Amino acid sequence: MPFTVQDLTYAKDALEGISQKTIEAHHDRLYAGYVNKRNEIDAALPKADKSKAAATYSEYRALKLEETFNADGQILHEL
Repeated sequence: MPFTVQDLTYAKDALEGISQKTIEAHHDRLYAGYVNKRNEIDAALPKADKSKAAATYSEYRALKLEETFNADGQILHEL
């Protein structure tokens, strides 16, 4: 099941001291980018050859590293 961008629970101009432009940059571009990339990685992982996985480099290892990075970005923006 793909991940989805969650709606903000407040108006984009509701946070005093943080501009609407900053909220839009973080929610609409950064957070959405993490979610979209995580979905791309989830689609690619089943196709990666696990038999060629290696500690230094492999397609599977690279995907798992990117999965972790994007999952972290997604989760932290959802807090």
